[in-house]
Amino acid sequence: MHDVTFHGHIPVIPDNQIYLERPRVHQCLEKALESPIVSVVAGAGYGKTHAVYSYLRKNATTAFWLQISERDNLEQRFWENLLGAISSYHRDVGAKLRELDFPSTLRQFDRYRSFLEKAMNPRRKYIVVLDDCHLLHSKAVLRFCQWSAEAPFLNIQGIMIFRIEPNLNFIPLVSKGLVAGITADDLRFSEQEIHDYFKLQNIELDADAIKQILQDTEGWAMAVDLIARERRKNNQAELSNFTSLLKNNAFKDIEQVVFTGIDEKLKKFLIKLSLLEHRPPELLEKIESNRDFFSAMVQISPFIRYDAYQNEYRIHHLFLEFLTKRQNELTGEEIREVYSRAAEWCVANNQLMDAALDYERARNYQGFLGIILSFPRLLPDRAAKFFLECINRLLSLHAPQGPPGTGMDEESMAAIFLYYVIKAKIFLALGRFEDSAQLSREAIAKFEPLPPGAYRARILSASYNNLGFIAVLSVIVTKDRNFIHWFEQARRYYMEFPQPVSKNESCSNISSYICRVGYPAEKEEFERSLEALTAIIPLVAEVNNGFFYGLDSLGWAELAYYRGDLDNAEKFAFQAVYKAREKNQYEIESRGLFYLLRLSLHKGKTRETEEILKELNTQLEKKDYLNRYTFYDISSGWYYAQIGEKSKLGAWLKNEYWDNKSNTLFYRNFEVLIKAKCFFAAGYYSEALTVLEEFQKNKKPLENFLLGNIEMTVLRAACLYRRKNDAEGRAALEAAYEMACSNSLIMPFIELGEDMRLLAGEALNSPNCSIPRPWLETIRGKASAYGKKLFLAAEENRSSLPEQAAPALTWREREVLKALSRGWNREKIAGNLATSVNTVKAEISSVYTKLGAQNRADAVRIAGKLNIFSR
Repeated sequence: MHDVTFHGHIPVIPDNQIYLERPRVHQCLEKALESPIVSVVAGAGYGKTHAVYSYLRKNATTAFWLQISERDNLEQRFWENLLGAISSYHRDVGAKLRELDFPSTLRQFDRYRSFLEKAMNPRRKYIVVLDDCHLLHSKAVLRFCQWSAEAPFLNIQGIMIFRIEPNLNFIPLVSKGLVAGITADDLRFSEQEIHDYFKLQNIELDADAIKQILQDTEGWAMAVDLIARERRKNNQAELSNFTSLLKNNAFKDIEQVVFTGIDEKLKKFLIKLSLLEHRPPELLEKIESNRDFFSAMVQISPFIRYDAYQNEYRIHHLFLEFLTKRQNELTGEEIREVYSRAAEWCVANNQLMDAALDYERARNYQGFLGIILSFPRLLPDRAAKFFLECINRLLSLHAPQGPPGTGMDEESMAAIFLYYVIKAKIFLALGRFEDSAQLSREAIAKFEPLPPGAYRARILSASYNNLGFIAVLSVIVTKDRNFIHWFEQARRYYMEFPQPVSKNESCSNISSYICRVGYPAEKEEFERSLEALTAIIPLVAEVNNGFFYGLDSLGWAELAYYRGDLDNAEKFAFQAVYKAREKNQYEIESRGLFYLLRLSLHKGKTRETEEILKELNTQLEKKDYLNRYTFYDISSGWYYAQIGEKSKLGAWLKNEYWDNKSNTLFYRNFEVLIKAKCFFAAGYYSEALTVLEEFQKNKKPLENFLLGNIEMTVLRAACLYRRKNDAEGRAALEAAYEMACSNSLIMPFIELGEDMRLLAGEALNSPNCSIPRPWLETIRGKASAYGKKLFLAAEENRSSLPEQAAPALTWREREVLKALSRGWNREKIAGNLATSVNTVKAEISSVYTKLGAQNRADAVRIAGKLNIFSR
């Protein structure tokens, strides 16, 4: 028997439990595991979990076991569950994957898959087991499972255990050998196995008795086990008595088999266990101090086992369902106490989603409030939606009735704080500005007339603060820059009780551009915008634990850069970086480094460029910086697209498709622009135009940045010119000039380098061009000089690359690569592999990533050079 290492919630079988090794079932699983995914489908009591565990214990090397529950229909909870299992084997890999967030789009799944393939040992076999998958109904989680099945890893296989037929499209995958199935018929006990099982328990039966048991039980493992247990209790009884009881469902009555005659306190303890998602001994000790119960419950019931690997007690789902139905025997106070203890354990073990749910069920407003205040001000979209659902359920039980009086308890005050402050904060993160502002206005109207006090001061400071942030974020639409009064009022109340609302203020979601000037823009509107921003920074930073510190310097750096004032741009960018580091404002620091990267490229300082890229990469180690991977992909993606080095782009930027789903409202301008630049760099001009045009058609008012409009319109002009559509290209260039001229914004034109030199030259030769000749001549000269620096940077980058070795491709990636070499289109490849076109796109993207290819022809050429087709 090989060594086996288990990770996650593994159903360990105790030494004192009798279990029959079944070579026939092992052979079925061995055959099934010739496919990347194995689906085990059988009803309750067929021994699915035991069979898989026994096989893995005998044959596997490294296994991750995830016990699925209803809670796993929450994307973030499923993600925590999966990464917890991975972390138990490889803590660093699990920690880094946790920072990626749940892959809800193909772009994110591609990033997750690429990262995991690089991180795991390619010479080791891994098996991931998902037990009780029939409980999954979340579309996002099921989609993740479907993608995992359609695009299997090279050395990671999956076993999915279901009680009913899976809610996944496995049929076409079975025909292609991607999925194999184990059914109830495979798991039924045979006559020989019944004989061996009874013999293992020193019970002698003749051949007729064994046939009778097989006939009555139809090989159902639980029924066979229960008959054996009853026979051990009464070895003299006729077997017909047991089988007749079985037919009358007496053995299915768990109360008769397990609960009869045990201590009432132990019964109540077992019922309390049914409330829990996790059952480690240290948590159980907080619920019941009598440790004798722990050994007693294992002895009295065949349905409870201790998992020595995970240090946790496991309860069979049939017994768990029975206990759950008896939860009404507990008092409300007892239930809340159990959930509060469970939440405390989850907090201590960094399982924050479960902690939030347990505090919610405990109606523990203070505990729930502590969880949500540990998150940044602007929550990630999915986390914001999750907390909003929890808050709505909590407040439906304890809706705030008005301002707190002198006799109001802490839990009631926490409920009011959740309603007026936290819910407004979540609405803001979700872009629901009007809903957020309405709650803040309500709070001000109700609390300002009250006498001074710490609680009143906190709510009023937070409410004015929130209205100020809404005003700042909305200014692109309202053009009302008189928002300092909101922050002055926030500071006034803050000084009465100087304690920030949020504990974590290290991440400022500051959107694609700092200069929140929309299109069309008035002359000097940028200056007025930045002056208003500069005035509020001291107030915002003081009230919000350093939040936004350095943002004013970053704004002035941005404006100077786009105007081509490189010296001032550099000065202000350095100021922004230093200020941000002083207050741990990671995103402001990253954005300052991004402008310094662009400046160093413009000045031709290659060594400086490399150092800035290293600093940006260092940002990935800052765990409090939730958006670091997204912004690193954007900043490094911009640089590598500029110099034409597509192999170093983030995975989602290399794909030949665009799912148009951003992680957050605040980044879509940047994501769209960088994606289009990557298409342009790869020569996919039609795709670049499609991305740009779709965004312009569907963008929201808050995304109507003037700088973004100029950059996208200039890039559109270059795409059209590359497609030999000179007239439309010139018209797009004229439109970009009209947007930029009143505020002297020239850098979006210069950064197109050689393409702008050619485009400006064509415009100069056209008698119908409306752009002034002096402007065109200046831009052509500056773009030409910039283009030469791009060429030198690209050459130096290529010369520093090591000789390429053949990458490890999965068998699916090899099939896709072979199909590409035959000239097949995506639809034909998808039909041949029985998968979706989107999955084929993801596979092509993965192949391009591993080969460092820019397009189909490039991939085939590189594969031929590396002799991949002959392997």
